Amino acid sequence: MLIQKNRSIYLVSPVIICLYLVLLAFPASTLHAQDTEYPVKIIDHHKFYEYTVQAREGFFRLKVKFKVSEDEIKRYNPEAKDGLRAGMKVLIPVYDENGNHVKAVPEQRFKEHIVERKQTLFRIRKLYSISEEELLKHNPHIRGRSLQTGDVLKIPIAGDAGSDPTNETAVQKQKATIEQAATPPPVRMHKRHFRIAFLLPFMLDQKHESTDSRFVEFYSGALLAINEAKAKGRTIEVFTFDTEKSDLKVMEILHDTLFENIDMIVGPAYSNQVPLVCDFARIHRIRTLIPFTSKVVGLESNEYIYQFNPGQDTEINKLAEVLTTEARNANLIFIENPYVAINDEGNQLVSQLKVLLRNHKTDFKSLSIDPSNTTALRPALNPSGENIIIFNTNRIGTLSAQMRQLIQLSDSFQVKIYEPFSWRTLKAEKPASFYLSAFRNEYPDKTYEEYMQKFDSIFGWLPVTENPRYDLLGYDLLNYYFSTADLPAASKAGHYPKYEGIQSTIQFEKATDKGGYINKQLNHYE
Repeated sequence: MLIQKNRSIYLVSPVIICLYLVLLAFPASTLHAQDTEYPVKIIDHHKFYEYTVQAREGFFRLKVKFKVSEDEIKRYNPEAKDGLRAGMKVLIPVYDENGNHVKAVPEQRFKEHIVERKQTLFRIRKLYSISEEELLKHNPHIRGRSLQTGDVLKIPIAGDAGSDPTNETAVQKQKATIEQAATPPPVRMHKRHFRIAFLLPFMLDQKHESTDSRFVEFYSGALLAINEAKAKGRTIEVFTFDTEKSDLKVMEILHDTLFENIDMIVGPAYSNQVPLVCDFARIHRIRTLIPFTSKVVGLESNEYIYQFNPGQDTEINKLAEVLTTEARNANLIFIENPYVAINDEGNQLVSQLKVLLRNHKTDFKSLSIDPSNTTALRPALNPSGENIIIFNTNRIGTLSAQMRQLIQLSDSFQVKIYEPFSWRTLKAEKPASFYLSAFRNEYPDKTYEEYMQKFDSIFGWLPVTENPRYDLLGYDLLNYYFSTADLPAASKAGHYPKYEGIQSTIQFEKATDKGGYINKQLNHYE
């Protein structure tokens, strides 16, 4: 992606907000060069002919026609390494008479800015890094008066080369192919300078009540880890963006903002935004940490993604391990509501868990019970041993009648349910339970006390989130990043080293040979 290098940074305590830049785009054109004329693509600021190989044409004929070497053709067209085929489209670099690769010619372009409430001329100038003289030159209608909400301003975009917006996706794919062929992914050994971008929903443009303290706390914990890394000699630049809850906002940030030489992206928070950032990370080869979402589409094929929140597969495997070892003598009962949707996560968990239990030759019972039916539970219970209940739904609101019945039966039977982690913050009535979590229940005393003293001295306020503590999540993840940033890719070993944070044990493991990484560390709690 081609990016204009202008930016302004505003400090909004404790958030640094990098405001918008502009993605430049130039239409594909047709040029006369190297004594020929073919469609031209603009890729990475340079011009390429897009040529369709004709029948019986080989490298020699293309070398003569375009005055390029066979190695150059293969460099920009990795798919041609085994030879050319009729109908194959290849990219040929365009050279001038001095043998230099031709750069795209910049042109003047504009974007529109609609003046928002309470927005001043000074703020707009800072937003776009433009002088007052130039702004007035292109907007004479605002001379001699104050800005009004709804005014439409023309903002000049500094000249640069780009791609045809209608063909942007194709050009990005071609650019990615060229970069992969021409330059191997860098191995960052003993790196001291880092550029980190945070994409989090601070909701700064909303009313104060709408601001989600979880993400402010996460960011604050991350900043504390960054501060400690700086004290150890690392140079770190932080770029932070308010993504709100909209995928359109994320698209705006990715396409209109400077992301040159970013080492890591942290975020986003919401599942609808994740695919956009993951695609961007793959194209631009940026290590990207997804802290919250447990469902990252494309993780299996995107080597730049790091998913902290263990997914359902990890949960099922860990649950099967607990049931076949620590709880192997328990009376295991699946209570299945026949009306539950197929795509209910609880339904999927039960289906896959049964397969693993059968493989381990572990006995279990399955009861298909309407949620209002409470009489079928008692006969299935073992009066002389432990009974473990697993429901086929994550919707605890549909289980209130059965929960009350199990609480009553707990007076006569040893009953325990498996509790999805999402139920931990709910105030619904439940019998005794066990659950799996990526977060510790108790923190190491000395380390935690030192952390809290640092947090209070820097920020002057205390976190309010619990189970998990979002500030500790940000702190642990950024510390883990700095502890592994100097290591080569983990593709050979299949995993990075294990890290013991204050709240979490973290170890990223390869999801697949060609995919990204996922943290599979889960704790079993009663």
